[in-house]
Amino acid sequence: MTGADLLVKELQARGVPFVSVLCGNGLSPFLRAAKQAELRLVDTRNEQAASYIADTYARLTRRVGVCAVSSGIAHVNAFAGLLNAHYDGAPVLLITGASSSATLGRGGFQDLDQVALAHPLCKRAELVSDPARIPQEIHESFATATSGRPGPVHLTIPADVLSARVDEAQIKSPFSTLGEVKNIAAGDSTLVCDAAKMLSSASRPIIVAGNGVFYSQGEDALQEFVKLSRIPVVTPIWDRGVVNHSCKEFLGVIGAASGEPRLLTETDLIFLAGARVDYRVRYLDPPSLSKGVRVIRLDSDPEELHQGSEPDIPILGDARTVFKQLTEEWQSKGYSNHDSWLDTARDWHARFYSRWTDTPVSLSAGAPMTGKHVVNALKKVITNETIFLIDGGNIGQWAHMALCSDKYPAHWLTCGASG
Repeated sequence: MTGADLLVKELQARGVPFVSVLCGNGLSPFLRAAKQAELRLVDTRNEQAASYIADTYARLTRRVGVCAVSSGIAHVNAFAGLLNAHYDGAPVLLITGASSSATLGRGGFQDLDQVALAHPLCKRAELVSDPARIPQEIHESFATATSGRPGPVHLTIPADVLSARVDEAQIKSPFSTLGEVKNIAAGDSTLVCDAAKMLSSASRPIIVAGNGVFYSQGEDALQEFVKLSRIPVVTPIWDRGVVNHSCKEFLGVIGAASGEPRLLTETDLIFLAGARVDYRVRYLDPPSLSKGVRVIRLDSDPEELHQGSEPDIPILGDARTVFKQLTEEWQSKGYSNHDSWLDTARDWHARFYSRWTDTPVSLSAGAPMTGKHVVNALKKVITNETIFLIDGGNIGQWAHMALCSDKYPAHWLTCGASG
């Protein structure tokens, strides 16, 4: 078998259903091998589209999205979707072809240090120089893309490496065939107890549920906990939604250019669950937040626990497991819920969103159509099964203000934090 055959075999072993591609320099051996093995290829007219398809698949399924492009400018074009994956923590693998290894660094056709260019956007970027190493490179790439905070990875594989013959009997095997994000880890029981106690004793706590809750499949565990504790939940705009059905505790998005209810300025405890410290939470800097606000941090990635700010309580674990732990702790200690605070927060929420949702609109002859007309029409046709793609800019603000006030489903996909 060839290196290309081995590459296709490793992708199929991990359940990759398709690869989005644009053919070109260095890719021919892979394309032939994929066709022979019946690995579906989704052809595109631009490498940006190929990488966006991989990013979209990853962010909707929690599985590694794979795209393959040729060398040089094609590699650079594919950075569009790779950048999205970088911003939003999506598990994406970019495979890039190249001319023969013998001409790398010597001015061959489209000669470029593709790995160096990819490094700033990727959790891992490597040049594959030996076809026998392909299984290990795929294994490590998939493991990196799906572990901790998910993210993009890259492999440059020259044409001669893909065409080279390999003795399958000499290939080290087997490696893990994990193809999706599955971070399962309970939080430290003492820290979970401390967090539950702090949440209970706070006067105005809020939970900021970000991408990490989605990738941990923690939406049900989160909603079970907030229905018990009655703590308001918000999501940073552009992060993955985790509220699939109307929920009284969900109070929309924060960090939108359109503004938000005054929750961040009034809260005395912020529980960041799988969410980053950035502009959407005002960098957790005073005086944007109330004086002396405390912070609990939950993440499956140890580096993320201390990103941007030092929390009062850092909990390393996956959101699904930790929210179940919090529910059990809350019940066992008999902590009181936050009904009164939730009522106040819901009142602020209703007043803020009323200017987006309550004002009637009509479309008269000659009058311009606005974003509000569009989202009002969409309200009538979007169902719980609809995969809804939301762009940024003006229409993105309208969608988040008029459609996300009481739910933010996981199958609604935004342009992400990159805009």
